[in-house]
Amino acid sequence: PWIPLDSFYTPSMAWTQPTGVLAPFAALCPATDAELNDTTVSLNEVQRRLAGSAEPFIELANSSPHWASTKGIVWTTASIPFPEDWESVSGDTRWFVPPQTPLAFAACPSRIAAGKERVLPAELPSLWGSVELQLAAGGELLDAFTFESNMEAPWHTGQHSIEKTTLHARNADANWKTTGAAAGQTAGSWNSWQAQPEWGLNDDVLHVIHSTGFAAPTGEVVPIAFQVTAPDEEAWEVHWTIENNIGASVASNVEVPALVQGDQPLLCQWDGIRGSTYAAIGPYLLKVVLQSVQSHRLVRAQAPIYVCPH
Repeated sequence: PWIPLDSFYTPSMAWTQPTGVLAPFAALCPATDAELNDTTVSLNEVQRRLAGSAEPFIELANSSPHWASTKGIVWTTASIPFPEDWESVSGDTRWFVPPQTPLAFAACPSRIAAGKERVLPAELPSLWGSVELQLAAGGELLDAFTFESNMEAPWHTGQHSIEKTTLHARNADANWKTTGAAAGQTAGSWNSWQAQPEWGLNDDVLHVIHSTGFAAPTGEVVPIAFQVTAPDEEAWEVHWTIENNIGASVASNVEVPALVQGDQPLLCQWDGIRGSTYAAIGPYLLKVVLQSVQSHRLVRAQAPIYVCPH
């Protein structure tokens, strides 16, 4: 029989497959003729283990439009892993991962999930220190992540996870930063920097030169700076918006968009001013939309930025 976990009793719930037979009902589990591809699964968020830290977890994500499963997916944090160092993500249980869905694993999910988050029990590899977490399937490396201090934002504590800001990127191409979520983590739901899956950190058009802004005691303001490059030879209108961690816009150039064309990038700055005061300390999300003047095509990009105390 197919038995869902109670907390997943929603249209996009996760189900186990104890018998090896695919579920015949669409929207809840893949159809019997669905082709599952484990290679679409990647690492998405990690809470490492520290003294006094929050419950460790590892979040995977299926960013493809097709179903995936945890069958055959293994992970390790051994520095030079031998075959016996690789452990199955879900053991004897097979979990299906719906399209465009994250799924987190923890030793004690009840310490993390407070609502409809998808957090499942699992035996995690060691997450102490600056270890390299590797994910593989079928003998091929799917994704890897190494804890580095430059990933931690100024407000980072042991209660904060590290999130992938680039949904479709893997390994060295991925960008990771401290979560901007007020709860300190987003286990089992989209990352704070991935609130809209169609957005991404598009390095081809958006490059953040200075991601941290602050006001010095002398009154000098160090602005956040970024540059935007045209995707091709067309002329593009540049609209940028800065949102706080609840999605409210605090600054933008929407009323007076800039133009960019050719190889010369457009340099933009935000001085941290919101209305008549300096913006509150914390994480913000920079969102850029480029609209072609000729074809009206849209290109989107986003990146995390920070307002910090001096």
